[in-house]
Amino acid sequence: MSFSAIYRLSLYIMLFLASMVLVLDAGETTFDRLHPLFVAVAGVTAFLTADRYPGRGLSRGMANVLALTAGLAAYIENQLEVNLALAIGFWLVYLAIIKMFLPKSLKDDWYLFLIGLVQVVIGTFLGHSDQIGLWLLAWALSALWALGLFYLHREAVRAGADPGATMTPMPDRRAPYPGLLDGPFLFASIRVAATTLTLGGAIFLLMPRWNSQVASQRGIPTARHLTGFSDRVRLGQIGEILENDAVVMTIELFQGGERIAPPEELLWRGVVLSSYQGGQWSRTDQTLNPLFTHQVGGPAIVRQRIRMEPTDSRVLFALRPVMNARAPEGDTVFLEPFDGSISRADSNSRRPFEYEATSALDHRTQPGEYLPEDDSWQFTNRGRRRRQLAPELLSIPETPKGLKARLRTIAEPVVAAIPEDDVAGRARALEAYLSDSGRFSYSLRMDRSDPSLDPVEDFLVNGRQGHCEYFASALALLLRSVDIPSRLVNGFKGGDWNALGQVLYVRQKHAHSWVEALLPPLDFDQPPDWLTLDPSPPRERDEVVARVSTMPKSFRAVTDYLRYIWVFYIAGFNPERQSQAATQIKAVRSK
Repeated sequence: MSFSAIYRLSLYIMLFLASMVLVLDAGETTFDRLHPLFVAVAGVTAFLTADRYPGRGLSRGMANVLALTAGLAAYIENQLEVNLALAIGFWLVYLAIIKMFLPKSLKDDWYLFLIGLVQVVIGTFLGHSDQIGLWLLAWALSALWALGLFYLHREAVRAGADPGATMTPMPDRRAPYPGLLDGPFLFASIRVAATTLTLGGAIFLLMPRWNSQVASQRGIPTARHLTGFSDRVRLGQIGEILENDAVVMTIELFQGGERIAPPEELLWRGVVLSSYQGGQWSRTDQTLNPLFTHQVGGPAIVRQRIRMEPTDSRVLFALRPVMNARAPEGDTVFLEPFDGSISRADSNSRRPFEYEATSALDHRTQPGEYLPEDDSWQFTNRGRRRRQLAPELLSIPETPKGLKARLRTIAEPVVAAIPEDDVAGRARALEAYLSDSGRFSYSLRMDRSDPSLDPVEDFLVNGRQGHCEYFASALALLLRSVDIPSRLVNGFKGGDWNALGQVLYVRQKHAHSWVEALLPPLDFDQPPDWLTLDPSPPRERDEVVARVSTMPKSFRAVTDYLRYIWVFYIAGFNPERQSQAATQIKAVRSK
């Protein structure tokens, strides 16, 4: 194959990859996603016709007419609710196809390069998924290769050499570059690559970043559903994601301004569930308030920079208690005052969501949280309303009949030697009964032995094996059977620490359930004191989590580090980070 044929095919491949970057995240309809196919078909057709036989190409006049028609088509697409930037991108695709069928000069080839570059800029501007990075890398490599060939082609034309369009099985000695990988070619390619990367880096740093608050919702795929983190959870639902290795969130930890490794397997608190009925947990009606900033100091203050993957849940995760939290793009972080959970306003975020949270690990109470009260009106003999705890924190279903009494017969022998006023001691004894007694084992396999029993009772008296959700549900109901208010918490425990990037990867396999028990005294005007309890056998759980992996640890460390670079410094290069970079540059220049 001649130099000219290789150059022309390289240029068309670059345009095909540019169109893929354009439609990958922004294209929603089937027609939108067909644009790369149009480019590929046009490239092959032009290569076999107009490029080999210029007389079969379009005339300049016909090309101008088609360009105006393409502009009209893009205008119509924009009127049909297509994003304006995407409509411009489609118009550029049409212009590229038209130019493919022209007898091309050096100026035409340069225009094709620019058209492909603008398509990539638009695609990156509208893109949100990590997958776009792979296509962007492929385009960058193809563009560097094609630019190197363009440089050689331009020099050959300027020197008056015949580029040679004839394709033969053996190298054509009449072509200006019969051997491509020679010294001059490599030198020219390195020079062009350095120039392109420098220019591309400058464009990346200076180009205004897309704000997800004003992003068009057209063409952005629906966010994935994170099983087990909705307002209503069926018992066993978390087990559906425990065998999944996909990343849920990426976390950087800071203490005293320095980045730190997690001191232990931390609990990333998410949704809080209080009401239980027949194997299903649900949360009470939410009353969301903006999370106010609480200034605290000390060595136990940990700041978390968290980037969540797209999900259709409003739930945010952080270490308890959260002293303050904010989203860099201006989104408000809300606090549920009756369970201490935090969330965002948008319940269907189709883009990764980044936020920061500051937690005080030496505190047990959550500022802004209050005890949920009974809605019924009860009065004392003096006519004043008596404030009572919401009943869902103590309720055990009446079906099957006598469930509370049977659970109490299990719990009473465990706590019999502990005084009733030692609520923390009784709660920890029940926790140890499930996690350390050796009577129960951790497993992702769940089989109901007796369907007539409540799933929790069946787990306690028959199966005696299950995953974290069964252990947590059992502890919560055992606590309630001895009159200790409790609630279930779904979140994540631990994560995969990457020492190269100093970053924690929390995956779906790290999903976890635990319990919070309410400690006296009950003061409805002060934040309540909740004791965190984790009844799952820790060693067995860790072994199960370690088995859920798709690649060796050594290779995972490298791939996770590359992902960290992409997540925080390329895909996550948001307006705030751009502003911070500009501030740092100004500070360096002023010194």
